[in-house]
Amino acid sequence: MQTIKVKDADRGIAKAKSLLYEYCNNQTALFLSGGLTPKTLYELLVTEKKLKIGSAAIVDERFGLPMHQDSNEKMIEDSGFFKYLKSINIPVFKILNGKNIEDSVKDYEKIVLQLLNYKQKIAILGIGEDGHTAGIPAGNYSSKDLVIGINDFPSKFKERITLTFNALRKMDKLILLVFGENKKQALNQMFEKGTIEKLPARFYVQKISKKTILITDQKI
Repeated sequence: MQTIKVKDADRGIAKAKSLLYEYCNNQTALFLSGGLTPKTLYELLVTEKKLKIGSAAIVDERFGLPMHQDSNEKMIEDSGFFKYLKSINIPVFKILNGKNIEDSVKDYEKIVLQLLNYKQKIAILGIGEDGHTAGIPAGNYSSKDLVIGINDFPSKFKERITLTFNALRKMDKLILLVFGENKKQALNQMFEKGTIEKLPARFYVQKISKKTILITDQKI
């Protein structure tokens, strides 16, 4: 795993932006995570208007109606990033489509399967304070599918739709953003011996470390 230590989150976001400019081109499918940290990154990309990609999609989503208040797609929309991509004719693929969770999973599986045909696939990811990543909580989620539905996620939003570890393995690069003292414990545990089932973030160390670029302001 390549680890980039930065002084603070702002410098980390700037580094992530530079990596995207370096790696992305019109043959890149870029998968986007939610959360406050990547929102700052998306806003910066909109301001500079330099990013070149072929399409954009979402890593995971809190299930509900399209554009519900707590959805990742709404956060990315509010950042201006989707509007910017649409203005330059870059296709955007979202998870929520108004169907039930089972049908939404099936539909997004088909979309992801097509996006994996891109010459390059890059995902922007993070880890939660409990060590989850994407929409994958602790537990045995070794599905061969590319997309799964979660019905018992340990938070207010129990139902999630997420890329699987199998899908993440197919990425060419994973840019992992981990900032803030509240992530320190999960980050340290990520490097400790133990199972992915107990701490999903260990996936980046144990299964796909050569493709992962960790950017953090925390001491490891």
